[in-house]
Amino acid sequence: MAKLWDDVRKSLKDFSSAAMEKAEEFGKVASDKAEELTKVGKITWEIKQLKRTRERQFLELGQLTFDLANKNELGTLGKNDSVQQYVNEIKTLTAEIGIKQARIDAIHAEFGMPVEGFVEEADIHSASEGGTVENAETKISDDDSDKSDSTDAKKK
Repeated sequence: MAKLWDDVRKSLKDFSSAAMEKAEEFGKVASDKAEELTKVGKITWEIKQLKRTRERQFLELGQLTFDLANKNELGTLGKNDSVQQYVNEIKTLTAEIGIKQARIDAIHAEFGMPVEGFVEEADIHSASEGGTVENAETKISDDDSDKSDSTDAKKK
């Protein structure tokens, strides 16, 4: 009977040690995930703020362009200092968004997560090359067309 009790006690001790190791391991994973999500959440919020500011700049640029067109001064658009200021500000905001998106991608890579945010990257890449958001959306839809073609073929 004493041997049985010793075996049970040893088994419980081994089990509790293994359970404690697993709990520590899961705690570390949970802590790492919380850290990752906190960092990504903060940067995502900053990106949203930058995008909002950039959207306001686009709206103000559009209003200025409308006003110039209304005065039949649209030919002076490229020479207008206010237009150039808006364009430069939009480019700066777009670059900042790109930097922050790259930081998010680096955080995901550091924690072993797949890189997300390809829509933002396409938007940034297109705008940095002098394109528009519409061009970025077209590029994304072109990239996805291969996928949809194969999906359509499967449906038929």
